[in-house]
Amino acid sequence: MVTPSGREIIQARVWREQEWCFSLRSQHLTIRMIRRRTILPPDLGGLGYDLSEHAIKGLIRGYLERMREVDEESLEEHRSRELADLDMVQRLALESMARYQRAGHYDEKATDRFMKAGEMRRKLLGLDAVVTSHIDVTVTDATDAAIADLAAELDRVDNGS
Repeated sequence: MVTPSGREIIQARVWREQEWCFSLRSQHLTIRMIRRRTILPPDLGGLGYDLSEHAIKGLIRGYLERMREVDEESLEEHRSRELADLDMVQRLALESMARYQRAGHYDEKATDRFMKAGEMRRKLLGLDAVVTSHIDVTVTDATDAAIADLAAELDRVDNGS
């Protein structure tokens, strides 16, 4: 069995502290609130010892730097996650609408949630975007000659020639 070195033990502890601090920060807790939780015993969600607010900020920055490549999401990953959330909202709304319908009632709130989620889906996917067309016209000497011939023909027709 390999015994970890002191450095490896310290690194593991720092990584655990980073993840713990970042997790609480991701739940929108302030640095001060996180500090108050550090002293709680681990079985109550704390670390069991105190950390300064500066240490907590440093741990969060360290986590972000260490995990930058892992945590970065592409536009497609963001879109996929948002679509999954919208699927869940629509699924729950449909279930609520079905329960109300079985009881002989209409669930207006669930219908509204379902419709809003659909609207958000269309925006996310660009399905309701305004369609525009752009036409590039290239004029050459040959085009000018063809237009001149066409104009001459129209003049002859208009003049009855």
